[in-house]
Amino acid sequence: MSNHSSDYDPELASKFADIIGDALKDNPESRVGPTGLFPRGKLTKQDDGQIGIRVAAINGTVVIDFGKSTAWIGFPPDDARALAATLIKYADDISK
Repeated sequence: MSNHSSDYDPELASKFADIIGDALKDNPESRVGPTGLFPRGKLTKQDDGQIGIRVAAINGTVVIDFGKSTAWIGFPPDDARALAATLIKYADDISK
């Protein structure tokens, strides 16, 4: 089972900031949360568009930050594989 929250958590956000630093400020492509863009069109009527996510290992847990409450996400195959590889990398790092 996993942990989750539907509310913004400043404590968790600061831990991501400690890990990632100012990289997000310097790279708009790395923005977390909704971008307002629909680069692949709308999947459904409820599709809110592209969302930036970030992944980190925090206190022995692999955490994915969506930047907002999110009911579902969809990835093209290459992005799904990249996310899977990132999750495995962080899980392996924690397990060492």
